[in-house]
Amino acid sequence: MRPRLTTFGLALALLLPRAAHSEAEVDRLELAALLLRDGQAARAAAVLAEIDPEAEEVDLRRYHTLAGLAALESKAFDQAVTHFEAAIAAGADEPELHLRLAGAHFQAGRYDEALGALDRAGERLAGHPAACLLRAHAHWRQGRLAEAYEALAAGARTHPDHPEIQKQQVLLLLELALFQQARASAERFLGRRGATADDYVLVAEALRKAGQVERAVQRLEEARLRFPDSERVAIALARAYADAGRPLSAGVVLQEASVRHPRLAVESAELFRRAGAHLRALHMNARVTDQKEKVRQRLGILIDMGAYERAAALEPRLERLGLLEDENIRYALAYAAFRIGDFDAAMRHLSGLSDASLFEKGIALRKAMDACRKSEAGCL
Repeated sequence: MRPRLTTFGLALALLLPRAAHSEAEVDRLELAALLLRDGQAARAAAVLAEIDPEAEEVDLRRYHTLAGLAALESKAFDQAVTHFEAAIAAGADEPELHLRLAGAHFQAGRYDEALGALDRAGERLAGHPAACLLRAHAHWRQGRLAEAYEALAAGARTHPDHPEIQKQQVLLLLELALFQQARASAERFLGRRGATADDYVLVAEALRKAGQVERAVQRLEEARLRFPDSERVAIALARAYADAGRPLSAGVVLQEASVRHPRLAVESAELFRRAGAHLRALHMNARVTDQKEKVRQRLGILIDMGAYERAAALEPRLERLGLLEDENIRYALAYAAFRIGDFDAAMRHLSGLSDASLFEKGIALRKAMDACRKSEAGCL
C-alpha cells in the first residue's frame, strides 16, 4: 500500500501559501509543481536541485513539500521523510502533509513512525479514508490484527460505501479465519455498484473458505458472464469447481478461457485427465505451446488411458527435449515398456533411477518382470 501522488497530493503542493520571493525561485518551484503534476518526478527533482534552500528568498514550506513529493514518487522514502519533516518545521501543517509523511514512513518499513505521523495530524485526518487504510495496514504489518480491524471499522463508520475499506475488511476477516463474517462482508461488498472482476474473485474466496463452495461457483459464474475476458475469474471458477469435486466442469471452464489465454490449455488438459476424460485431455494437450510441458503431460495422459505403445513411442521426442534426465519420466517410460512386454527397454530406464521412492517402485517393477518371465500368469 502506498499513497500515490494524485490531485490530493498535488493540491497540497500547489495551494501552499506563496510569499513574494524572487521571480527565478518562484518560477523553479512552479516548474517543479507542473512536472510533478505531469508525473515527471525525476525532472521535478532536478529542477528543485537548482534551488539553494539556504537562500533567504526561498519558500521553504513549498520547496520541501515539492521535494518530498518528488522523492516519494521516486521511492526515495527516507529522503521524502526528511523533506516532509523540514516542511513541517518551516510552518507547514496541512493534514495532507502528515498523511504523505506517514506514507513515506510506511514504505520505508517504519510502521510505528507512520502511526505517529498520523497521530500528529489529530482529528483532521481521523475520518480520512486513506489515513484509515494506512493506519490499518501499519498495524496489520506488525501482526496487530485487532487494532487493524478497528482502524478499518472506524473508516467504514465514516465512509460506509468506500470500496477499498470494504475490501480490506474482507481480507482481514479472512486472515483472522472469521470465514462466516468474511462471507457476509464480502456479499455486502459485492452488492455495491461498480463491482470488478477482482471483487468477484475476492468474494468467491471468502465463500470458499466459509465452506460454501457451490455459492462461490454461482458468484463466479455470474462474474464470467460479466467479465468473459478475465483470466482471474476463469482460474478462480475452475478452482471452485475442482474444490467441489467437479474436475470436468473445471476443465471446460479453462478450455473456453484458453481461446483468449492459451497458457491455460495445459491446466485444462490436466483437469480433463483427472476427470478421466482422456480424449478431451489429449485435445487440449495438443494446444499446449510449451513443448516440454506438452510432451511430459501427453506421456502421463497416454499411460492413464492405457495407450502404452503410444506412450513408449514418445521416447525419441522426450530425448530430443532433454526430458529423460527427469527420473519420473524414466519410470513412466519403464512402466509403459513393461506393459507392452519390452522388458529390455524397461530395464534400461529403471537402471537410471536413483530417487528413493522411484527406486522402490523400480524394484517392484523388476519383480513383476521376473514373474512374467517365469510364468505368463504371473504378469500384471
